[in-house]
Amino acid sequence: MEALKGVKTMSELAREYGVHPTQIASWRSQLKDHAAEVFGNPHDKSGKEERN
Repeated sequence: MEALKGVKTMSELAREYGVHPTQIASWRSQLKDHAAEVFGNPHDKSGKEERN
């Protein structure tokens, strides 16, 4: 989430969390691509299977 906010650079975040900046960029990209799936409305029945 911090990478999306853009307050710190990828290098700063990588140093803070002990990972490579490429890993931060990859996670950021994945979150941008799938955020709606992760944080979407669990009651939305727009064509997706209902979770039990």
